[in-house]
Order: sequence, then structure tokens, then C-alpha cells
Amino acid sequence: MGIFSNLLKRKNLQKLDPDFGEIESISTIRRTIVWRVKYLFLEQKIEIRIHGNKNGLAKQQKEVLLNAIKNEKKIKSESEKILKEQFKDSVLKFESLEKHFDVIGITMDKKGFELTFQEKDGQFRFFNVYFENNIQRGLTIEEF
Repeated sequence: MGIFSNLLKRKNLQKLDPDFGEIESISTIRRTIVWRVKYLFLEQKIEIRIHGNKNGLAKQQKEVLLNAIKNEKKIKSESEKILKEQFKDSVLKFESLEKHFDVIGITMDKKGFELTFQEKDGQFRFFNVYFENNIQRGLTIEEF
């Protein structure tokens, strides 16, 4: 049992990124590593998932992320716009992002990122707003 548990045990890598501090690997697929970055965004502590390799974060995705962070007000405005649109025919009146949602995290891809919100009202609904060039391009809703 000891041999197999040692073989199957995955050891997370940790790096020090100059922009984000300590980052940790959460999965590895071939040579690609998915890194976890903890960051304060939209006034909430979130988890960011971003690809890279053993040396750190992928340069292109990191640039997209840094640009989004630099334009946090625009990201918030774009998110509010699409979420407000979702609520226009709802019984619940949309008041603000802060009142209705917790920001959960950001998942990066090669062209943009997905910003995930969870409703605060106790329902297990997640609203994923997809961004390219800091402009929202779509929304998906997941219910659990």
C-alpha cells in the first residue's frame, strides 16, 4: 500500500510570482500546469485559475489577467450590465452586484477569461460572465 500511495500522491508545486506572490499548482496535463492564484478582486478574495508550465504562469494569459485587474471598474460595470439584463424579467429586482452576488473566481483561457459569481440568496446558481478584451461576450448559468 505504501508504494502505491506514494506513486499516486500528487505534490503541488509552489512558485513566487513577481505580480501575484505565491502561486500553487492544482493540476498538470502533460506539460501544462494549472496554477491557483489568490487575489483580491471586486473587493472579494477570489481564486484565479491560469495555465502555465513548471516555470510559472503563461505569459499571454497573465497579460490578459493583469489588464483585467488594471481595468477592474470596467469589468464590474460590464458584469453588472449583463447580470442586470438577466434579472429584468425576474421577480427579484436587481439592485447591485454586491447585494446579489459573491465573486467566486476567474478562469483564464487563451483569449479571455470567465468571471464566476454565486447568488447570495442561498440558491446554488453560478453566473459565469465571459470576457474578451475586458468586454463581456456572454453569460452562462449553472444550477446545482
